Amino acid sequence: MNLTRPVESIFGDPPPDLDLSDSNVARNNGVASTLTVAATLIVALRMYTRVKIQKLPCGPDDWLIVVSLVPAYGSLACTIIGAKYGLGTHVWAVAEENLVPMRQLLYSYGLVYLLSMPPIKFSILAFYRRIFAAAVPRTLYLCAFLTLAHYIGCTVAYISCCQPPSFFWTAFQDPTTGRCACAMDALQLASEATNMLTDVLILSVPIPPVLRLQMRTAQKVLVLGIFLVGALCVLPPTHLTIPI
Repeated sequence: MNLTRPVESIFGDPPPDLDLSDSNVARNNGVASTLTVAATLIVALRMYTRVKIQKLPCGPDDWLIVVSLVPAYGSLACTIIGAKYGLGTHVWAVAEENLVPMRQLLYSYGLVYLLSMPPIKFSILAFYRRIFAAAVPRTLYLCAFLTLAHYIGCTVAYISCCQPPSFFWTAFQDPTTGRCACAMDALQLASEATNMLTDVLILSVPIPPVLRLQMRTAQKVLVLGIFLVGALCVLPPTHLTIPI
């Protein structure tokens, strides 16, 4: 495979034992497509159960989870379109003319990911509010505030990191046209860490109300287990978009 000199000058020469034909495109597209289809089916089943089986009107928690599918589709689109420009392959296998569109997609994916979090978290909080309507935990409102603040803060930091923002994808063409105040990967890691903290706080909201219920300890443990199933998702993120 012939490599353009600009790509080599940016990333250095590839390791001699590296197979540049290796590609994760099929895996990435398959995982993204499968998870998006699964999420769509689960939300559809939720709405069907709510309207057709329970014969109840949809609440804010239901509509918010539907809204959360929009950025999920955006993320899928970024993954599939990105494969056309080299996402999922070794950087040395990316054609010079694909560097800019690939970085644009990486930048877009970061914004889409940040946008995907608030609807999900607000849906969970709205569900808590419906369940504990008689005595809404004060921590619920704290979590709502932190969720909104996290989204606004991370989005502003993300957009402001490189000035102008377009420097994120044009730096390879002319490094004198702007500057980045911080490394984007470090910013994303910080965003993920604080995101996990808000996840933990949200998952802890139902614990005090459940512990105050007049029921046996074993029953409380079972109820808390249902609420805390979401803890399985609070794992060190493996889907970070680390810009090349």
